[in-house]
Amino acid sequence: MTTLKIMLALSTLVVSVMAMGAADDIKNCPRDGKSYKECKQARSNDQGAKRYLLMSSGQLLRITDDNRVKCTIDQDVIDMKVSIHPTDRAVLYYTKSANGGKQLIAVNNVDGDRSGQCVKVKKTVLMDNVKEFSVVPNRDTTIVNAALSRTGQFKAWDAARVVYQDQGVVDYQINSCFNQSGKSFNSYGLFTIDRSGIVMKVKGNGGRFVNDKADASRFQTIKQFIDVRNVCR
Repeated sequence: MTTLKIMLALSTLVVSVMAMGAADDIKNCPRDGKSYKECKQARSNDQGAKRYLLMSSGQLLRITDDNRVKCTIDQDVIDMKVSIHPTDRAVLYYTKSANGGKQLIAVNNVDGDRSGQCVKVKKTVLMDNVKEFSVVPNRDTTIVNAALSRTGQFKAWDAARVVYQDQGVVDYQINSCFNQSGKSFNSYGLFTIDRSGIVMKVKGNGGRFVNDKADASRFQTIKQFIDVRNVCR
């Protein structure tokens, strides 16, 4: 197979995977004739919602019960991610347009407090001028989410508070093999890289959130570090 054909095949595969992801987001949306950007199932122990709905207009809602009552959470929302960790106090994270950039907000249920048929929520601003944010898919780590600002501020949270932060960061990546026996670098929950190319390793469990240089080498990207140092192999 020629190089061009291989590139075309890979491109087609990427597009197909992205389309499948988009289809999964849309299939959870109500069939009520309204325009939705994405709809996600709530975490199983979320007492305030069954699904979260982001409309094309930027309105963020949740369906709270089997009666399909819709409760508005916020407006001008850009994207959202459901918290995966069952112990996380937050049930949802989202970004919205604010202060000339993107603002990251965490949503917590206010137990026992209701407004009509809607459980009240507490919204907490975690970061301004957000470049990207993640929820951690591995439930073994006590780190539940992370975010990077456009000014290079990086923060990682456990279920209750910030447990690690750094400045001058240009990118980060959640470690896909955390706590997997036999895998290299499996004690680290995530990696960050700064403007000088230094990669830092962040412990992911047991309250040990340390700022370790991976080594004295400089890397252009975290991917290069992973490839060169055989991370997760």
